[in-house]
Amino acid sequence: MKFKKEITIDDLAIIINKGFEGNQKDISDLKTDFNEFKYDINEKLDSIENILMDYKPRIENTEDQIKELQFKYDQLLGMKKRV
Repeated sequence: MKFKKEITIDDLAIIINKGFEGNQKDISDLKTDFNEFKYDINEKLDSIENILMDYKPRIENTEDQIKELQFKYDQLLGMKKRV
C-alpha cells in the first residue's frame, strides 16, 4: 500500500521558487541586451542625422538654383511670346 504525501504550502512555495530560479537572471540579461540595442540604434540615428545636416545647405542651395532657373525660363518664354 502506497501512501500519498500531502503537499504543504511550504512544499508548494519551494516548487514554485525552483521554477522561477533562472527567470530573474534571464530578465536582467534581456534588459541589458535591450539597453545595448537601444544605444546602438541611437548612435546610428545620430550618425544619419549628422549626414543629413551636412547635406541640408546643399539641398537648400539646389532649391534656390532651381527657383532662379525657373524664373529665368519664365522670363525667356515671356520674351519669346512678345516677338
